[in-house]
Amino acid sequence: MDISNLKLPGQRPASDFNHIIGIQGEPNTGKTAAAISWPNALLLDFDKKCPPGVQTIPFWDASWIHPYMRTKPPLFANRKQALINWLRDAGPSLPPDITLILDSYTAVEHSYQEFVNQSRAQFTTTTGEFNQRAMYLDMLNFNIELFALLKSTPCPVIITFHEQAARNEKGQPTGKFRTVVRGGQFKDILEGCVGMMVRTFNKDGKYLLQVRSNDVFDAMIAPGYKIPLDVKHLDITDTTAFQALQKYKA
Repeated sequence: MDISNLKLPGQRPASDFNHIIGIQGEPNTGKTAAAISWPNALLLDFDKKCPPGVQTIPFWDASWIHPYMRTKPPLFANRKQALINWLRDAGPSLPPDITLILDSYTAVEHSYQEFVNQSRAQFTTTTGEFNQRAMYLDMLNFNIELFALLKSTPCPVIITFHEQAARNEKGQPTGKFRTVVRGGQFKDILEGCVGMMVRTFNKDGKYLLQVRSNDVFDAMIAPGYKIPLDVKHLDITDTTAFQALQKYKA
């Protein structure tokens, strides 16, 4: 039976790109450079580490945030809400042939903490105590909307993450590295929100892209890539992450 002829409401073939790709790594291992190697990169710039010439939306810049959010100093520049508003406003109309890059999720979390610091009354109980549970619930709701908006854009999305040592339930190091994500339920479901996760690292003066799991990192490769099992990492020193992965595109 050819189900393509059913013509059900909303029915369409799945797109041939993996919608959200995560790139994690330590500082100065080439995360941003790897991300902007995808075609027609548009960077949602929180880190202010983008090379010259790349098209950006400067979320680091309070002088842009204030007019966009219709606020003025001395009010703080609400970067985390500016990101949500921008994705609501511009996300649905983005061209499908660009690559939207969020650089970095770690800095977005910092902007959320900045919001908490400036809005403590919102998370303070009637007895004057800080309500951490309410804050984590608000953070969870923020992340749920953020990733729903990113998934709903008509173009591919790449998110960069800083990494930290993973710990078990007792707080003991496991020997692996994981993305830097703060507490709350979202920390445990983040990997389910991306379709692919690779890692940048440096070794012997080379920039490498890890594409297979090992003792320190759990890789996730989308079905659209057919990378041989014996290929553990890709050398991106003299090429780009996009070109290196395209060699294995099914």
